[in-house]
Amino acid sequence: MNTSSKPIAGTYVLSGIIQGKVIIEPDFLEIWTKEAEKKGLYFSLRIDANDFSLLPTETPKLVSKLGETVLEDVVCERVESLMSLFDAPREAQIFSTLRSEEFKFGKSQQTIYKISGNGHVEAESRVVEVKTEDPPPELTTKGKIKLGIITLGVLALAFFASIPFVDYKAMFENAKDKVTTLKADELDIDTEKLNKAVTISVKEVIPKDHLIVLIVKKGDRWNTLYSTDPQSKFKSWQDFNVAQALHNRLRCEWYDKHGNLLLVNYIDVHELDTKETLEKKMFTKTKGKISSLRLLPD
Repeated sequence: MNTSSKPIAGTYVLSGIIQGKVIIEPDFLEIWTKEAEKKGLYFSLRIDANDFSLLPTETPKLVSKLGETVLEDVVCERVESLMSLFDAPREAQIFSTLRSEEFKFGKSQQTIYKISGNGHVEAESRVVEVKTEDPPPELTTKGKIKLGIITLGVLALAFFASIPFVDYKAMFENAKDKVTTLKADELDIDTEKLNKAVTISVKEVIPKDHLIVLIVKKGDRWNTLYSTDPQSKFKSWQDFNVAQALHNRLRCEWYDKHGNLLLVNYIDVHELDTKETLEKKMFTKTKGKISSLRLLPD
């Protein structure tokens, strides 16, 4: 165990904070945090009413995990991607004290990241001399193979011992749903309750952003139901409910293949009064894989 307080060469640490106003959907900030983690930058997202803060994990990380990319470039690119989420960065009132420190043999490269009003990020660095420790030796190929065999043996024993108690078939099916992405032509769309007033189709599925892009068009009965005098008699209560919704919004219910409700959100459709087609991006982050969409008058 290393009891020395000396930093280890070949590691880096992030510190400081990024703060701002929540003027976008908080889910987009969560997605950004996960994307940053894939790049080797770990942040903790906190939201308090209308304010958000991003706190970097101050545990030292290996620079080698970044690949050939320079640390400062990775941080600048990720912070600029954060700023791009805001249509008006100035309105978000972003404040940053984000800093990085990369330890090399006998040196420390200290960098502060400044965010301009238009969302551009600049890195200012300096190098100072520090006492560092050599990194531990890497595991040899032979050692990795030996460790892998031991690990596989332990896992195999645990697997066979747990067979009587664990439904692995259901577990593997759930795991498969999580790693396979929905395709545009796989989504089953039910618009029966809209009485042919609106048609819905899928234009595109964007898995990395948890978005499904829907195309909304006027149906055969749009004009009849949208323009009917609310004081007049409708053929049915269902027609009345649909007509009301066409002036406001539709309810979207997203289900998995077992018929379990995963998510509810809404589509504003009153703009179809002046347009033939609407393109709507639906944020569909769920715990299960979406299989069908049911649309109802709200």
